[in-house]
Amino acid sequence: MTSIAREQAPLQLDPVPEVMRPAEIRRPYWQVLFGDAVSAALTLAGAAMLVLIVPKLVRWGVVDAIWSPSDRELCRQADGACWAFLAAKYRQILFGIYPLDQQWRPILGSCLVMSLTVVSVHPGAWRRWLVLAWLAVSVVFVLLMGAGCLVWRLSPPLTGAACR
Repeated sequence: MTSIAREQAPLQLDPVPEVMRPAEIRRPYWQVLFGDAVSAALTLAGAAMLVLIVPKLVRWGVVDAIWSPSDRELCRQADGACWAFLAAKYRQILFGIYPLDQQWRPILGSCLVMSLTVVSVHPGAWRRWLVLAWLAVSVVFVLLMGAGCLVWRLSPPLTGAACR
């Protein structure tokens, strides 16, 4: 090899022994689920729990549920879920005590965290910058969500008279 070729050649590392990574190991599902006594017992226990729980959950959440907010007493007497309550209280459930004009803060903070989570799922993004991005998003999230009374002074305190 000439000196020019050596300079342009990529860095050669010591060879890594050929080992199958877990993602490359392929086994039939029945062997994974029933390959030994512990796996078979856990598979059967999980299937039994699904058979017991799913029908009751469907009955509670769909069949016996109240969907329209027509009558408050109807929800109290029903055996199923009261989805009308969620429709009426979704803003309180999502934003808590944030005033209407400040709800952009939890929305923006949640969008930042969810976006970075989506990026973090891809192994190609697992670099040093991702750690720095998580640190930056964490700081921004804490600041957006109020960070107590001492840090956030651009808007009125959310916790009332204790912060004044």
